[in-house]
Amino acid sequence: MIYLKRPTLEDAKKEWELVRKIPRNENGFENEWCDVSFEDFVEKVIPGWWDHEKGLNMKPGYVPGTHYFLWADDTPVGLFSLRHCLNDFLRDGPGHIGYGVASEYRGKGYATEGLRLLIEEARKLPIDTDEIYLSVLKSNPASLRVQEKNGARIVGEDGEGHYLTRIRLDMEIQKSCGCIVVNDGKLLLVGTSGEKACDGVVCGGFGESDGGVMGEWMMLSLWRRLLGRR
Repeated sequence: MIYLKRPTLEDAKKEWELVRKIPRNENGFENEWCDVSFEDFVEKVIPGWWDHEKGLNMKPGYVPGTHYFLWADDTPVGLFSLRHCLNDFLRDGPGHIGYGVASEYRGKGYATEGLRLLIEEARKLPIDTDEIYLSVLKSNPASLRVQEKNGARIVGEDGEGHYLTRIRLDMEIQKSCGCIVVNDGKLLLVGTSGEKACDGVVCGGFGESDGGVMGEWMMLSLWRRLLGRR
């Protein structure tokens, strides 16, 4: 079972061990706690994260946010953060979300599922926009693919080697068929292998087991009928 969980003192030892496995700055994810002692992690870092969620005792330029550990059964595999609002710097840069998965757990789909779960958490909060703002290094196609599998689209660049991406909060990810249905009636599709399609235009990616191109058009026709579109 894969799930997100806020940091707790009961899980502190496993959380601390995971945090130490993630480099200080890798692929754009900054982990300032990678060298902290276990004592400081328990006495300072975790309480600091709790305060951060409430908007208390924050450094200048910071905004309220929630930290989560991504767990696979009884093992933490990644660290995710969700900012509740944006300032000018975040709006034109890092955005709402940051995440890192320890190298030994990569390639297993944890980042994709973790981001999906984090978007669900965002829907429960009074996020200050109708979209999730993110960024990703242009040199990191794997992370861009994670975002695209969750409905992200590229909207620009920051001039410092990052794509700026957005994920609409009114999207519902349909994992079983690789589809994304937008609640306002607009149909978007994304293949189970991550290739994008939009506005009813199929671009591939469902795989041979789903009937190839013909299977994709059948799926598109089905979703059009479900949404009342011919």
